[in-house]
Amino acid sequence: MLQVHNTLSSKQLGPHSNNETTLPPTPIYTHTMILTDKQLTTIEDICEEFDLELRTNYSGRFMYGAQCIGIVSDPFNNTSIGPCLIEIGKEFEETFSGVQTDVWSMEQDNMGRGMIYYFPKIRAHA
Repeated sequence: MLQVHNTLSSKQLGPHSNNETTLPPTPIYTHTMILTDKQLTTIEDICEEFDLELRTNYSGRFMYGAQCIGIVSDPFNNTSIGPCLIEIGKEFEETFSGVQTDVWSMEQDNMGRGMIYYFPKIRAHA
């Protein structure tokens, strides 16, 4: 079962001139998708077909400790990430239809000896 959660997050705009506690003016909602064990196993199997590694606990830049899934490629196998993502998309096309597209936003980090392509809004565990 696919779970999509709304999480409330906000930023303080600066110190208040008085000591009253006030709410920030505009909350920002972000969506998080939590994958089932079966979905994780499927993604892991697809990654292995392309000699890539699935990480379920990656915390990228500006994530402040929050964890997400990521796919690691070594510097000599960077060309297989595209076909791998296409295959994952085909596998889950029906399952993820209707899920907000911002959930699928992908980031990448250079790990020195490889790259990680990660999805800040897709989590492996609740």
